[in-house]
Amino acid sequence: MTFSDKLQIIRKSKGITQEELAEKLNVSRQAVTKWESGMVYPDIMNLIQLSELFHITVDYLVKDNQCSKSMESAYDNDMDQLIDFKLEAIKNTYAGYAESCGTSRPGSNDYIYKKVITNIMISG
Repeated sequence: MTFSDKLQIIRKSKGITQEELAEKLNVSRQAVTKWESGMVYPDIMNLIQLSELFHITVDYLVKDNQCSKSMESAYDNDMDQLIDFKLEAIKNTYAGYAESCGTSRPGSNDYIYKKVITNIMISG
């Protein structure tokens, strides 16, 4: 979706007319019309004002959907790898050689590692 489409949809969803938007930004209604028709883009100061007015990022306003990248699957995979690495690192440090090891900073959200000892009975 292009900037002009996004601006028009967001403005209409908020129930604001082109003239009201122009007044809020101290520009002419014709300027807003040109932005929404895709003839011109607003300058950076107006983009910032639009983002603040509509509570959206400038990135969202100016980037086409084609420009955005989906990182969800990579993120999930990276997060799983990071968690596995962290757990393995904890096991291979001093915390892995004691019955349990609490946080070194009380009240923090540090991981707490507890060594679980299991008895395995082998019957013959």
